[in-house]
Amino acid sequence: MIELFARSASLVLAVLLCFAVAHKLRVLRRGEAKAQPLLRDRAGAGFLLAALAAVELLTAAALVVRPAAGLVVLMALLLVYTWELRRLAPGEPCGCFGELLDQTDRAVQRNLVLLAVAAAAATAFLMGLAEAGELTQADVGVAAVVLAAVVARAALERQFNTEVGGAR
Repeated sequence: MIELFARSASLVLAVLLCFAVAHKLRVLRRGEAKAQPLLRDRAGAGFLLAALAAVELLTAAALVVRPAAGLVVLMALLLVYTWELRRLAPGEPCGCFGELLDQTDRAVQRNLVLLAVAAAAATAFLMGLAEAGELTQADVGVAAVVLAAVVARAALERQFNTEVGGAR
């Protein structure tokens, strides 16, 4: 059971990182790096965004191939990103995952939950309670259900916020 959690968590986190990379690549293609909330007023915003996309993509690959190492790198990234979120004004979206998980007031809480999941999975791998290896159908199935729930929740929340915001 612990191995299923650790392997599925690694896969979910890898896919979430791929969403973040896809968003960064869209921003770069549009030439809008300096318009991103966490990159405003930063010299070399485009270079920084491209570098972060590369690091995130490599981390996503590591989460699947060498999960323990990938999880440790991800925890470091999450700590840095969470620290950077303090620069946002209250209610300002971070743009971290594009529109998928564009949360305003809960981005820090989201990152802390992701950090806790990564820490628990890393602990399982580092203690030998889970082993890296070929993903099983159960690993992929659990990850797919979790990702579907995350995306569905985000879509429902966006729909609710649009309806409530439009009704005001």
